[in-house]
Amino acid sequence: MSVPANTLLTMNGNGPDGIAHPGARSGPVAFYAPLKSPDSPRPSGDRLIARALFAALEAADLRPVLVSRLRTLDLAGDRATQRTLEAQAAAQADAMIAKWQACPHEQRPRAFVTYHLYYKAPDLIGPRVARALAIPHVVVEASISDKRRDGPWAPWLAVVIDAVAHADLVVHINPKDAPAIATHRPPDRPTATVPPFRDLTAFTNAYAARATHRHDVRQRLGLSDETCVLMSAGMMRPGAKMRSYATLAAALTTLETQRTRVRPPGRPPWHVLIAGDGACAADVRAAFEALAPHVTFLGQLDEAAMAVAMAGADRFVWPAIDEALGMVFIEAQAAGLPVIAADRPGVRDLIAMEHRAHQPPEADAEALARALTAALRAPTVQADAASAQAHRHACAHHSLAGGGAAFAALVHDAIARGTLAAAGQPERERKHEHHGRSGGRPTTSTAEAP
Repeated sequence: MSVPANTLLTMNGNGPDGIAHPGARSGPVAFYAPLKSPDSPRPSGDRLIARALFAALEAADLRPVLVSRLRTLDLAGDRATQRTLEAQAAAQADAMIAKWQACPHEQRPRAFVTYHLYYKAPDLIGPRVARALAIPHVVVEASISDKRRDGPWAPWLAVVIDAVAHADLVVHINPKDAPAIATHRPPDRPTATVPPFRDLTAFTNAYAARATHRHDVRQRLGLSDETCVLMSAGMMRPGAKMRSYATLAAALTTLETQRTRVRPPGRPPWHVLIAGDGACAADVRAAFEALAPHVTFLGQLDEAAMAVAMAGADRFVWPAIDEALGMVFIEAQAAGLPVIAADRPGVRDLIAMEHRAHQPPEADAEALARALTAALRAPTVQADAASAQAHRHACAHHSLAGGGAAFAALVHDAIARGTLAAAGQPERERKHEHHGRSGGRPTTSTAEAP
């Protein structure tokens, strides 16, 4: 899915004001991602998921429209910045409400979908618009950190709690947030979980031509047919990503040391392709310097190039330290690569069931080296079976036809039920008095009272 950079509220038959025009079957679904817009020029996992959600709604003929690109991110906890963003959001929300209230009911949005809100980037638009238009508000991937009830982000945590308490549907992608969210949801409010998903077309196409891609990469790098080609990919930045690269380098050093203890060196030989770039690129290269003959750095790749590179390899390996999900694991499996990552929540659930028992503990370079050794020694027929298992898993659970269809069905159901606010506002408010308190007072959206 691609959202043109100069396009807002113009998709699927809607005019520049977001209103469905003659010929449209029904109103659109409003879509907003306060942390990162799906058409942001900066790649990230968050942008990828936002695009996947948008594409799933399109595929289900729910006709999503991107209603705002306002990024409500405040990393510093600065109240002046927060008030400025609240005022901007309130102005945008009021403009949307005025335009949509002026058009016939059947041309208004049928629902408002918000992706990824937390105390540093709350949704200051969706709840206000949904309440004014009496349409369902669907919140996807909310996170609540109760330890932020005091401090510079406390007002925005209250906004998130308010949105979660009032949303007509909360959808989890990473279930680790579910327990905290449940404490702020009235029991009659539906909550659901869908697996991470995305459009896998480029990767499934590459898988179909995998034999060609595997031959090409070996020919280009001068590798023998028996060489096991590993693939790894990650942003090269400080923190957890750099620790993952350091763990991978340590594991591969152990692997090579064990392989060369015998004369002639043990088989099979290996080579690793590393895709990624960033502020720590020099540090990453330095970490692999002793392994230079076995390493090829590919730089940052676009989707098409990444799919071809993955399909040309035999295994995907990434330590995944502190990773919440990791869409790259879905992509690799769609391209036919069994994954070696880390046995941690979120990541574990993305990996084919047949391969989960073989995942090493997080940040354990020695265990990662043992997992790699076992993978390299696998007979060809076993490796081919593992490739097919990985591909089937990604397509069945993490494609637009799998997880995407499940998400769209949930939104469809929320629209069919209609907003709970319209069905019984007094009961809703009584429940919010109990479930939406913060610091002894009912929580109030600062977007509504900036």
